[in-house]
Amino acid sequence: MPKNEGAIYQPLHPDGGIRILILEPGSKDSQICCRLTHTNINDEPEYKALSYEWGPVDDQKLITINGEEVSVRQNLWSALWHLRQDLGDHCAQHSFLLWIDALCINQDDKIECGNQVSMMGSIYRNADVI
Repeated sequence: MPKNEGAIYQPLHPDGGIRILILEPGSKDSQICCRLTHTNINDEPEYKALSYEWGPVDDQKLITINGEEVSVRQNLWSALWHLRQDLGDHCAQHSFLLWIDALCINQDDKIECGNQVSMMGSIYRNADVI
C-alpha cells in the first residue's frame, strides 16, 4: 500500500472515527489525486461507499493521496478514474466523498483493521450510495 503510511494515516478517534477519501476533480489524463479526512460515523457524514473486487495484487497503478504516491490495484484505479470522469461531467469544481476500505482503513494496522471491519455494517448503512 502507501510508501509512507505515516504521512497518510493519522490515528482515528476510538469511538466511531472513520476516514473519508476526497476524490479531486481532474482531466482525463491527469494523475488521480485524493485527500483523506477524518470524520465520525456517529455524526452521519455524507459520503458514497465503494464496494468492488480488489483484483490481482501484481496489477497496480499510482494515485496521489495527501501528496504521497500510493499504489492501488487496477480495479480500484479504474473505479476512481470513472468516478472522476462522472464528477467532471457534473461539476468540475466539486469533489467526490468516498469510503473505500482499501484506502480509508490503514491495512498495515491490524488493530485499526479489526475496529474498522467491525464498523463496516454501519459504514455501508450510512452511505448515501453503495
